[in-house]
Amino acid sequence: MKSCRWVTLLACMLFAMPSVHAAVVSIRIMQHDKASDSVWDSSLLFEQSVMDSFFESGDIVTNDPVSATKNGETDAEICRKSLGSATDDGIDFFISIAIEYDTADSSNPQGILLSHIQYVTWEGFSVADSRMITEGRLVPETVTTDNDNEDGIKSFAAKVGRLIRSELNRH
Repeated sequence: MKSCRWVTLLACMLFAMPSVHAAVVSIRIMQHDKASDSVWDSSLLFEQSVMDSFFESGDIVTNDPVSATKNGETDAEICRKSLGSATDDGIDFFISIAIEYDTADSSNPQGILLSHIQYVTWEGFSVADSRMITEGRLVPETVTTDNDNEDGIKSFAAKVGRLIRSELNRH
């Protein structure tokens, strides 16, 4: 009887092992705003919320510093360097996310407002072979007084994170 319990316990452990493996994901946020090349607090909040969504899925998450450019002219170079670092650091997936802002007409350009974000694009790579395995674009839902705040950005970022994560699950 005791040997049957041990066999059952061992079988359960063996079947559970594959689900225990956590992916190591590196995230790089690139902020585009024609009005400024300063990193906005909303980009930092977006980054943290995306990282949280991966962490909540059981992944180990790391990041590179948020970069800010006025027109995205250096994105490819930044992405290439980050992907190279990810290779050296034993990362499974590298995700590059660009946030497109429009704060030119805003009375509060540094405000943490969902209405400042026009859209977000991303590219996800398998670091082992530097192959792009996912890409996408998402526009925030209709902005209202209820979601034009930190919670709106957190919710939008979490949605982006879940979309990317679901694509990575296919690989």
